[in-house]
Amino acid sequence: VKDNSGFNCIAKKDNKIVGYITFGPFENTWRLWRIYLLPEYIGKGIGTELLKRGEEFIKKQGARNYFLLVHKDNKIGLNFYQKKGFIHKSEKDEDDEIYMEKMLV
Repeated sequence: VKDNSGFNCIAKKDNKIVGYITFGPFENTWRLWRIYLLPEYIGKGIGTELLKRGEEFIKKQGARNYFLLVHKDNKIGLNFYQKKGFIHKSEKDEDDEIYMEKMLV
């Protein structure tokens, strides 16, 4: 991890914040701490663009992979992450949180 300050990005539409993403270093890797969109903006490609920008940043820091924890009942999140290439690593699940990891190419 070269830059331990992390990555934060907001998405705006008509001068209104409609979403954001936060990555940060975690032990010897990177973690996607949070991605959030206002419900009416889900499914419009904004989350995909935020994720792309975050991945570009952490790749420049030398990341080969990263992980996240998502609540087991967050069906929208789980579906999004699976479509984006994340793999569930059940041995690393924590309580109600599902551990997912993504390899970067």
